[in-house]
Amino acid sequence: MMTDADLLAFHRALVATPSLSGEEGRAAELVVQTLAAYGVAAEIWDLHTVVARTGQGPRLLLNSHLDTVPPGAGWTREPWQPAVEGDQVFGLGSNDAKASVAALVGAFLEIHAQGGPVEAVLLLTTQEETTSRGAEWAVPEVLAKFGVPEGGIVGEPTDHTIAVRQKGLMVLDLVAEGDAGHAAHAERLGMRNPIHTLAEDLLALQTLDRGPEDPWLGMSSYQPTVVQAGEARNAIPSEARAVVDVRSVPTMSHDEWLARIRSVVKSRVEVRSQRLEPYAVDENHAIVQAGLATNPQARVVGSATMSDLTWMRGFPAVKCGPGKTERSHQLDEFVLQSEIVAARAWYVRWAAAFAGQLTGGAKA
Repeated sequence: MMTDADLLAFHRALVATPSLSGEEGRAAELVVQTLAAYGVAAEIWDLHTVVARTGQGPRLLLNSHLDTVPPGAGWTREPWQPAVEGDQVFGLGSNDAKASVAALVGAFLEIHAQGGPVEAVLLLTTQEETTSRGAEWAVPEVLAKFGVPEGGIVGEPTDHTIAVRQKGLMVLDLVAEGDAGHAAHAERLGMRNPIHTLAEDLLALQTLDRGPEDPWLGMSSYQPTVVQAGEARNAIPSEARAVVDVRSVPTMSHDEWLARIRSVVKSRVEVRSQRLEPYAVDENHAIVQAGLATNPQARVVGSATMSDLTWMRGFPAVKCGPGKTERSHQLDEFVLQSEIVAARAWYVRWAAAFAGQLTGGAKA
């Protein structure tokens, strides 16, 4: 059995192992070696994905990600030298999401020691902080090999909250076309200035009907984030472009969003990405209720931040883990050791309660 001291030592070892997105191989090997020390055979699949399975009972997917963002300028500590100060552990990825990885691995090993009461599938993905391609590829592979789980937990720093909704992300380019030429002759020649068209379109989007409100996440939103047009101060450009960041809620699909935007703008709409759809699970589902029943501090929320939860399609899942999202990607990132220990214990209780609800006839 992995003791609390072993659990925290494993977490520190993870933090001490650099695993920037796309460079997670050493972290994956560390997880496999740790599992092997407790009698569990794990595999490293493509993209440094770690997969293991143990136990019997309703199938429960335990997921988090191994990768981190790069350390920003201004760290006062070595990012990959975990430093313990009281209850705090400092280090890159200590909070997001190596605390969740450690807690989930610890819970997985306890389920292994008990032989249940769930069939736990551990899936540690990569590239979550950049392209999200890791889980996009790995989740369908896991479902094909092991079957569709009855529930899933995605480990992210949520501070005792259970996210039952998550916003999606769609990134678009608005491209307005015009007539290139000298600014002095523009009005006389009736030249089309694409900057005017783009400005009108951005204003039109401010009044766009954004569809029904989600009870947990509110309304979908959009923000122009990058605007580009022209190079010379005295020339009308032939083109003006704006990047539009759309944060969608589960009440409207990305295809519906796209159709509404195209109906009110004159610019051409080019899709950079619409694959990160919003996610929702019924808050009355057994996976949610089991979590609430096993932690008196827990509460249900909606999450505006992206995670691998978006790929948990075709089965119910939630996002929940040790640490706080506000610490993620911050200089001198840290997590509390007590948060990791408590999360491991909660995951174990949660799995047992989930199995009990399903086998006891609770609605799935």
